[in-house]
Amino acid sequence: MHVYLRFFGIFVIMIMVIFLFKVIKAEDQNIFNEFIQDECCGSELCFANIFAWKDDDELRMYHDEHLLVIKGRNFFFPPLVRNVPYQQGIDFIQEYCKNHAFPFTIFGVTQKFLPYFQLPNTQLIRHPELDEYLYQANDLITYSGKKFHAKRNLFNQFLKIPHEFVPYNPLLRNQIITLVKLWSYDVEDTHELEGILALLDDIDTIHCFCECIIINGHCQAFAIGTVLNEIGIVLFEKANIDYPGIYAAIVQMVAKKHFQQVKYINRQEDMGIENLKKSKMSYNPIGFIEKWQCTYDTETQAKHLYALSFHDSPDYISYFFTNKRHDAHYLEENNTLQSMLYSRKQTIHWQNSDYPSRLVFTLATHPHFRHLGKMHQLVKKTLQDWSIDTVFVTLHPAIIGFYEPLGFAYIDTMPIIPPNVLREETTSQDYIQSIYQDYLLKCDCYHVRTEKDWIELFYELQLNGGSINLLKKEHEVVGYALHDTEEFIEIIMQEPITNLPNNMIRILNVSLLLALAPFVPDKTIQIIDDLIPINEITIEGKSPEVQVMTISEFTVYFFEGKQCFLPDRY
Repeated sequence: MHVYLRFFGIFVIMIMVIFLFKVIKAEDQNIFNEFIQDECCGSELCFANIFAWKDDDELRMYHDEHLLVIKGRNFFFPPLVRNVPYQQGIDFIQEYCKNHAFPFTIFGVTQKFLPYFQLPNTQLIRHPELDEYLYQANDLITYSGKKFHAKRNLFNQFLKIPHEFVPYNPLLRNQIITLVKLWSYDVEDTHELEGILALLDDIDTIHCFCECIIINGHCQAFAIGTVLNEIGIVLFEKANIDYPGIYAAIVQMVAKKHFQQVKYINRQEDMGIENLKKSKMSYNPIGFIEKWQCTYDTETQAKHLYALSFHDSPDYISYFFTNKRHDAHYLEENNTLQSMLYSRKQTIHWQNSDYPSRLVFTLATHPHFRHLGKMHQLVKKTLQDWSIDTVFVTLHPAIIGFYEPLGFAYIDTMPIIPPNVLREETTSQDYIQSIYQDYLLKCDCYHVRTEKDWIELFYELQLNGGSINLLKKEHEVVGYALHDTEEFIEIIMQEPITNLPNNMIRILNVSLLLALAPFVPDKTIQIIDDLIPINEITIEGKSPEVQVMTISEFTVYFFEGKQCFLPDRY
C-alpha cells in the first residue's frame, strides 16, 4: 500500500508539472482583462499579441487568484499580479526555473517595471531593437504640420486610386495570405503568417480589428490592431507597394477609424531591420517604449549549470569558481548561457620537445538546450580558435562517440587493477609523485606536471572525498591509484595485464607539430580535417604514393607504437 501511494504521489506531481502552464486559448482574453495594469503599455502583455505568437514562441500561461505568468520556449514575460506585491510574481518565476531546470530570462521589461527587477546576481540588458515606436494618435489621423508634408502628399496621391476601405471578412483570408507572402519576399522571414491567421480566425473573441484596402476586388493592404490601456496597438500591417502611398493610407485610415479616443499609438518594434526602422521613423514617433531583458549574470548562470550537470560537493563547486585555474568558453544566445566549456593550458612532452596544449576538463549544456547540437557548436568553435597557436588538446570523454567526429582519437589507456593487487590508502603525496616521475622515463608522450599541478590535483581529490592509494602485490608497491569517490581517475601499474581506453587527444595544428617534430612517413599523407582547414596539408613521405587520412586517423598513425601517458582529467 505504501509503495502504491508513493508512486501515485509521484504521478500527481508529474501531472502538476505538465499542466502548470497551459495552452493559451481565445477565451483566455477574459483572464487578461482581470490582470492587465496601467503600466502594461508594451505589446508583450497585450493578449492579442500573445495569442498571435503563441505557437511560434511556444507561449503558455499560468494563472491563479493573484498571478498571471506567460512562459515562452526559453523565456518569460514580466508577470502580472493582483492584490499581492509584485515580487511574488518574480519569486514564482525564479522558483519555477530552479525546480524545472528552465533558463531564468524575462523579456519585455519596460521602464515602469524596472524598479522591480533590481535583483541580486542579475543583469538588465537594453534591447533597442525591441523598443516600440510611440506616436501621437492625432498626428497619424490628420498628417498635419510641416513634418508630415511628405505623408500627406503620398496619402493624397493614393486617394486618386479607386479603392474600398472595409473590415475583414473570411472571404478575404486567402487574399491576405497572398499579400503576406508577397511582402515576405522582400524582408527577413519573421514567421508572421501563422500569427496573422490565428488572430483572423478568432478576431471577435480576441477583441481585435482588421481593416483592409481593396483595389480591383483584391486586398492590397491590411492592418490588425487593438486597444490596450487606452493605447492603440498596431499588431500587423502589410501593403502592396506597387500602389504608391498605400502605406500612408492604411496608417491614416486605421488611426482615424479606431484610435480617435486614444492619445498614443504603439506601432511596435523594428527588430533591428533597417528598412523597418526607416519606415517607422518616417511617421515621426514622439518616443519609444524602451525594453530590457532581465537574466542572471553569466557567472551565476554558469554556477547554476554546473550544479545541474555535476554531483560535486558544495565546497568543490566553490573552489572551482574561485580558485581553480581555468579558461571559460561559453555559448550564449540572447544573454542566456546554453553550453559551457572549461579548459586550462597544459604542456605535453613528445620526443624531447614540449608542445603548447590544452586540457578540457568540464563540458556541460543546460538541460533545456540539450540534444540541439549546442555542445558540438561550442566545442567546434573553441577548437578552431585554439588551432592558431596550440598543437594538442586532450580530454576524458564522458560521452562515448561524441568526440570521434570532431577529430579526437584514443592513444592513452588506463590499466584495470587485477584481484591479486591490493589498494592501500596513503597520505604520502611525495611518494606518488616519485612513482609518476619514474613511470615517465619509459613514456614517449606525457603530460608535464608542475608542483602547482600536483598540489591542485591532491586538493581537488580531498574536496571530492577522494582517496590516494598505493597498489601492492605481495607487499611490494607496484603503482598507485587515484579515486574521486565515483571512479578511478588515474592508475599507474608496473606490467599491467589489461588496459582500457582512457583519455583522447586531438591535433589542432599539424604544421606547428611538424615544425617541432620532423616526421617522414613511409607514404605521402594527405590529411583531411573538416573542422580545421589549416590542417589539410600534404606530408611528403619516403614514397610518392599518396595515402588519404582523416585527422583522427593521422593522429593514431603518428603515435603508433609509442608509449603515451596523458592521465590528466581535472
